[in-house]
Amino acid sequence: MAQHAPRPGVAVVVPARDAADRLEKMLPAWGAVLAQSKRPYEILVVDDGSTDRTPAVLEAMAGGRVHHLKALRHDTPKGFGAALRT
Repeated sequence: MAQHAPRPGVAVVVPARDAADRLEKMLPAWGAVLAQSKRPYEILVVDDGSTDRTPAVLEAMAGGRVHHLKALRHDTPKGFGAALRT
């Protein structure tokens, strides 16, 4: 019986700043689509120094509303490129 190599996983990196409303809508939808792919996946959101509800939204979603979500935070804005590098 031939063994198949594991399917490669998917990582989605989302830089975000003051994006609470958009993240509340977008992340559950992306999680559902990625779960249907039957591949290992991870959603990484880098909060780039948000001053709105973004940190609270990410904490609530990472607590179980969106599977495989990891949130990272810059205390102060460092820019889009820095968020991607993080």
